[in-house]
Amino acid sequence: MEQLVSRLDFAMFNAILRESAEEMPMDPVSDPISDSKVLPIPAGKSGFAAGAQLKNAIGDWSRWLSDLFSIDDSESCEVTNENDEPKCESSFKPFLLLNALSDLMMLPLDMLADGSTRKEVCPRFGISLIKRVVNNFVPDEFSPGPIPDAVFDALNSEDIEDDVGAITSLPCSAGPTFYAPLPASSILGMLQEAGTKTSLRRGSFALKKLYTSDDELDELDSPLSALGMDEPSTALIKGGRKVVRYELLREAWKSSE
Repeated sequence: MEQLVSRLDFAMFNAILRESAEEMPMDPVSDPISDSKVLPIPAGKSGFAAGAQLKNAIGDWSRWLSDLFSIDDSESCEVTNENDEPKCESSFKPFLLLNALSDLMMLPLDMLADGSTRKEVCPRFGISLIKRVVNNFVPDEFSPGPIPDAVFDALNSEDIEDDVGAITSLPCSAGPTFYAPLPASSILGMLQEAGTKTSLRRGSFALKKLYTSDDELDELDSPLSALGMDEPSTALIKGGRKVVRYELLREAWKSSE
């Protein structure tokens, strides 16, 4: 499940950072979303309101995953002895890219000019990716003013070579998915369950035969009797002419018994 959530994170991240909602997907694996209606915010638009809306959607999805699949993104710390330091184990955190993108969108515009602040808020994003978010900025009621020129000057003066290990191009490539085989105990349980259902079906079929009436068994022995053709003189009229085909079939049926 963690790998599926990670693939969804990459897919929505790449779709939101398109230049417009009409832009077609570029990668069938990392950027497969073709309908922008499934996105939590419009594609090609960034701003404080969009970042807050994205943050709320991520929170709802994370709570849903925690309730349905017991995926917890909190950190648990344990202390074995009094003198020992607490050991914290971080569990799987869903939607890392979308979380970082929402933090970047909600960052005040004047703080984007500070390189240390950008690296603290979104260390995984390179300068070219941050420029894409800034270029997609749309004023809203929470951030109505235009982007200061100092922000563009600071981003243009940054060295791209410093973005080692950061995401610098779109679509961002998702890692391969590894499928682990099912445990032998699970396969054995499914086989036993399938065998139980098969035996139940056979038993129900036997019960149906057991409760079948004698009249129905007689009809099975002579199927034409159900059509009212027991008497040899019975004839079917079709189109004004006598048709004896059914009587011949009846005689052939009896002779084959």
